[in-house]
Amino acid sequence: MEKQKIVLSSTHIDSHGMMMTKEALENGAKMINSGRSLRMGLEHDMSFPPLGRIADAEVIKSNDGSYYLVAYQEYFDKQQQAILEDGTVLYRESFVSGGKPFIESIVEPVDKVEIKTDPINFENQKSLDDFFEEIRIDSDLEFDKELLIRKSELPDPEIIIKLSSIIAVSIVIIKTKVVEKLGEAIGEDIAKFYIFLRSSVVGMVKRAIPKNRPITFIIEAHDEIIVELIIKSNNPDEVVNAFTLDCLKEIQDKIETSKNIFGAEKIQFSFGEKNTWELNYMLTKDGAVIGTKKAFDRRDEAFSEFLNKMLEKDNNDTSGSR
Repeated sequence: MEKQKIVLSSTHIDSHGMMMTKEALENGAKMINSGRSLRMGLEHDMSFPPLGRIADAEVIKSNDGSYYLVAYQEYFDKQQQAILEDGTVLYRESFVSGGKPFIESIVEPVDKVEIKTDPINFENQKSLDDFFEEIRIDSDLEFDKELLIRKSELPDPEIIIKLSSIIAVSIVIIKTKVVEKLGEAIGEDIAKFYIFLRSSVVGMVKRAIPKNRPITFIIEAHDEIIVELIIKSNNPDEVVNAFTLDCLKEIQDKIETSKNIFGAEKIQFSFGEKNTWELNYMLTKDGAVIGTKKAFDRRDEAFSEFLNKMLEKDNNDTSGSR
């Protein structure tokens, strides 16, 4: 297994003016060393399948009195291939030594809608506050707001929306008996959600920086497993239409197959060029990732570009120090 030791964080002030406490670093180490794995991702892009996991974390003290959270990056070292009845080719990456399920696959009860976005994509705090307030007024939907901290210089705008459990089983993980039992009560919440979704798109297009960049919307539905839906668009109509029942009904069989046959804890779909939801990848109970060839090819191409940029940067730094 290929391993690489890295520094994840420290008590130094970072480029965003933030500083982690020693206690926060220790809590991070406990999380990484728990019964679940932290994904080894790429450029904070959740549409890419993970490259592996982060493991064996510890907090160390440097000579200047600062503390560092260090851990190992471990790349998947086993790949298998399967072809489904419809001809879909899937790849499975895992660890020869066995794996633990991923932290991000923990199902959580969600009482009300949550929205999370990165403050760095707004000019100032007032712009961010106005964004949330505008959504509240437009939709009249009760929701929680959180901050998404990606520690990147200026990443493309992104919104993560976690559906309440009731809305999740009404429009994504369809449970007809639950919906029928709730009756008209849920209808009003769903109507408010669609207004909430449209207002989120309009607000981000109006305020988010950098301008004229695609906005990533990630919708999470928690039930027996997590279903994650990703769409990149600046068009309110396109985003809202992607979450209508007619569009979402096509994923129901794939959700059941992923859960029952592949042991998935989390499954992600992306909205493709054909205006349909396409399977991207899933994370399993044994810490493996299963995805389409397209998903892995996108990840590997982006990873290659990332390595080339790092090599170019190192060469420039070396040349400049001479």
